[in-house]
Amino acid sequence: MKDPEKMTRQELLQQDRVQQSMYRFVNHLHVYRKQYWTGVVLVAFLILGTWAGFEYQNLQKIEESKLFYASSRPLDNPQLSLENRQQRTLAGLEHFLEKEKGSSLESAAKLYLARVHADSNRFSEAKDLFQQVIEQDQTSQMLKTIARISLVSLLEQEQDWNGARGMLDVLTQERWSDLQWFTQARIARQEGKVEEAKKHLQNLVNQSPDSVFRQTAETQMLLP
Repeated sequence: MKDPEKMTRQELLQQDRVQQSMYRFVNHLHVYRKQYWTGVVLVAFLILGTWAGFEYQNLQKIEESKLFYASSRPLDNPQLSLENRQQRTLAGLEHFLEKEKGSSLESAAKLYLARVHADSNRFSEAKDLFQQVIEQDQTSQMLKTIARISLVSLLEQEQDWNGARGMLDVLTQERWSDLQWFTQARIARQEGKVEEAKKHLQNLVNQSPDSVFRQTAETQMLLP
């Protein structure tokens, strides 16, 4: 099976129909502004889930995988209250990180833990964990990208426009260029810089004709 870190953007989109659906969901995040963090996290963690599945199979660390899944599973259990999900996941992931220190899944666990903190509006703790993932040598480029995209979301919620732009600039891989332009346009519009926003959208349309954001970008360019 091909290494997901070496896949092109198109191959990733074709890899999984669920993953394709979530990329289309990102295309409409500008409409669902209050759910922006949720949308970004869903996309990021679906990619993370795909990567983790390959990683588990390749490494064949069954017990470690079971512990990781057991630790993170309560987070998405609809039968539990939000507070209960967060408490169980927080305790489980902290136990996993303590017991499996240096594990190949350490970065993935920290990403899930950051999600718990972000969902609880503990942005400082979440940002610190995302930064740890980015700075860890053993973290794959895919997970680092997920952490950076998540940080952009948090910085936007805090209206730290310069910080969000700076984090976007780090996404140098060509396959993320349309996401950069789309997000830069949203930030510019939130700052009241309509013409700058349209310029970013025009770049997206001209240079990424196959982007999942193209239709939305073309619609946004017609708005005053």
